[in-house]
Order: sequence, then structure tokens, then C-alpha cells
Amino acid sequence: MAVQEMTQVATPIHCTGVAISQRRLLVLILNAVTTAPLLWAYFTSCTQPRAGLLDILILICATIYVPWPVVTFWNTLIGLCIIAFGKASKSIYPYFEAGGPVPELASRTALTIFMRNEDPEPVFNHLQAMHESLRRVNRLQHFRFVVLSDTTVPDVAQKEEEGFSRIRQSLGLGMFSDPVYRRREKNIGFKAGNIKDYLDKHSEGDEFFVPLDSDSAMSRDLLSRMVFSMEKQPQMGLLQTLVVGMPAVSAFTRIYQFGLRHSLRAYNTGFSWWAADCTLYWGHNAIIRKKAFHENCMLPKLPGGPPLGGYILSHDFMEAMFMRRADYEVRLLPIETESYETNPPTFLDYIRRELRWCQGTMQYWFLLNEPGLKPITRFQVCQTITTYLSQACWVVMTLAYVWKVALGEVDGSHTHLSFTPQLILVVIGCFPKIAGLLDTAMTSFKRYGGIYHCLLAGLAEFIMMTLIGPATAVSLRSFSLACLWESLSAGMAKIATA
Repeated sequence: MAVQEMTQVATPIHCTGVAISQRRLLVLILNAVTTAPLLWAYFTSCTQPRAGLLDILILICATIYVPWPVVTFWNTLIGLCIIAFGKASKSIYPYFEAGGPVPELASRTALTIFMRNEDPEPVFNHLQAMHESLRRVNRLQHFRFVVLSDTTVPDVAQKEEEGFSRIRQSLGLGMFSDPVYRRREKNIGFKAGNIKDYLDKHSEGDEFFVPLDSDSAMSRDLLSRMVFSMEKQPQMGLLQTLVVGMPAVSAFTRIYQFGLRHSLRAYNTGFSWWAADCTLYWGHNAIIRKKAFHENCMLPKLPGGPPLGGYILSHDFMEAMFMRRADYEVRLLPIETESYETNPPTFLDYIRRELRWCQGTMQYWFLLNEPGLKPITRFQVCQTITTYLSQACWVVMTLAYVWKVALGEVDGSHTHLSFTPQLILVVIGCFPKIAGLLDTAMTSFKRYGGIYHCLLAGLAEFIMMTLIGPATAVSLRSFSLACLWESLSAGMAKIATA
């Protein structure tokens, strides 16, 4: 039975409480009345009699940096208030039934697994576990597996082919179609190209698809409820889940995941409250309406060459923007729902991932002039780009203050003007961590081993992130500026040779 496609004029998903337009206006006002005094304090400091070039540099960097910690603060505070006093299931995600029996389904969904030069054995074990899990709730007939490999190492490719051949027959039992394994010889377009190849050649009969990385996992209950939500809401083009880190051995990963888990829930609740149908997509652990995605979310090849031109690296953000431009809703489910991934095992792996994301984000400049995007979407483009640029601004601001002190340019009578906004920003920056602990206190400390272990873990995470924060910021500053400089140099070289 085919699910209903969105008609020309679809009814938006109804959320109770304050209207979406009023929510966005409120958030705009809250951020404006918080950001303006902070920027005014920097401006006042720069207009003192002894102000110089360093003060002007600080003001420029502050103008770029200050708004985004403030946005994070208000998202987190709003989310914390909703968790404590509101009813998120009605005001944010009425489209998703988190409780009750596993719903009956009427559609077909492909579970697409993306692989590239990784040990295939754990991946295939995950697929078998998911197959058994779906069998137990009698939902196999609504799913199938599609393994999409971009592996370039011959030995790994051989292991993939042999491993898939061993499990192919058992993996297809009960499903609406046989499982598919496809490896591309040429990795054109990176992961976005891999998705396009699936849609063009291997997606016949699929109504939805669930992109999963090789280290991702989702429960049978969540998969069934996500599909049911998409069936009942034809205007919803994409539903992104909140992803939790899998159990880890590395101390770095365990501490890092603790910080993510206990601080991002409140933030994402607040963000989802006002962003509503214009939220984000993280590239995996989501469900997507296949036809809508295929028709509206194919990415262009950017002019020029790397690092900012050519094929797009961070495809997910752009695909969500294009889906919303086509008037399909893009929703974020801000609750923990048995959606998992693994995180970097070491600090070096973490830095490599951040730099890769940074390079992909720097390609978003072209979106600023993309026609048809929603105003909220354009704001998110600016926020995403400047989130990385603001790391560079934070480093420059800090060095400028240190240099001012070394030169004796900090007048004792105006010290409060120079450092008060900095201290306020430190407090604002720490608030998501505090809010995460408050959220845990309001729900249950048992998930974290009790109050003592929770507070101890919170302290350890705060110390670790404080120590690695400057190194991360310096790395991102150098890398983002290098990307921009290399792109500018390439452009100037083309002009010179024209």
C-alpha cells in the first residue's frame, strides 16, 4: 500500500501553545536584547581615549563572535523550561508517538548503510542484529537493507563482498525485497554522490530511506515509529533523531559523550521549539521521504576547485535546506529514542573530524545567494558558517587582550569595561553544562550512576573541554583561514591568467 504523497497545499503539523511565528519573534527579541548590551560594552571600550587598533580588532571579532553563544544560551534556557514545565510531546513533536504498542505500517523503507574502507564484519553483525530485532515485532516485510560502499582499498572491498555473500540470503528473509550490496568504482561526489547513485539506480519500490553510517544503530521500536510518523504526515520530508553515543572504552570518548548527552538535550529542545519545521539534518540516523529528496535535494557541483569548490563535503545541511525550500517540513525529534553512533576515540581523531566539518561548512557560502530559501534557513546558514569563524575570532580576541596587558594599555579605571563582557560570555558559555546537570536532576540521576557520579563526571568533562578548547579553537582558526586564503588565491590566479 503506497503512502499518501503531499498535495500542492499541505496542512502544517499543528503544535499546541504559542504560534510558531510568535516563538521566533520572542527568540529574536531575547537574543537582540542580550547581544546589544554586550556589543555596546565592547564599543564603549573601543571609544576610550587610549583605544587603539587592538581595540578595533577586538570589536570586529566580538561582532562576529558574541551573537552565537547568546543564541546557544537562549536555546538551552528555553529547552530547560520546556523540559521542566512544558509538554514537549504536544508543543514540539505531536507527530511522533513515543509510547504505546509498536504501530502497524503500510509502507516500504530502505535501511541504507554507508561504508568506506572500514572493517565490514562489525557492520554486518549490526545488520543481522537489526534484522532479528525487526523480526521479533513482525515488521520485516516493511524494510530492506541496502549497503552502499565507497571503499577504495582492494582488501577491504574483498572482505565486504565475501561477508555480504555469506549473510545475503538470511538477511533477506521476510523483507519486502532482497538486500543489495553496491560498491562504486569511482567515488564521485563523496557521500552525496553515493546517495544520488542509490536514488538513481537502486531505490525502486522504496518510499522512505533511513541513512545509517557504518557505526550507527537504531532500535526496532524507533524505526517503526519513525516510519509511522512519516506515513501519517505527508508534509514531513525529513525527521532527524537525537543521536546518543554508544558505550565506549576510551576515557576521552566517555567523557566527551557525557558532555554531549547531558547538555544537548535542553539545547535541541529549545531549538526545535522555535525552528519547528526548519530544523537540521545530520546525515544519518534520520528518515527521509525518498521521492521528495530525489526531486529536490540533489546537490550542485560548486565552481572552482578544493577546498571550497568542487563536490560538496558536508551534504546534510544543504539537503535539509533544499527539502524545506520544496515546502516539505524538516523536523528534529529532541528526545532520546535509542538512536546511536560512535564518537572519536582520541583527541586527535576528534580534531580531524572537526577540521573535516569545518572545510565542509566553508562551502556553505554559496547558499547565502541561493534562491527560494526560507528566512530561517538563511539565518541557519549564517550561524553555521560563523560558528567556525567565531572560533578564530575568540582566539584573536584573547590574544589581543593579552597583548594589551603586555603593552600596559589596560587602564585600571576602565578595566571593568574591557573584561566585564568577557566574563559574561564565559558564564553564558558554561550555561549549557549547568543546564544539562539541572535537566539530569529533574529527570533522574540513576541514568548516570547517581548524583555523586553525575557531578564528578560533569566536573571531569568541564576540565577536559576547558583544556582542549583552546587547542581546538586554534586548529579551527588556522584551518578555516587557510581554506579561505587558498580559495582566494586560486581565484586571483585564474583572474591573472585570464
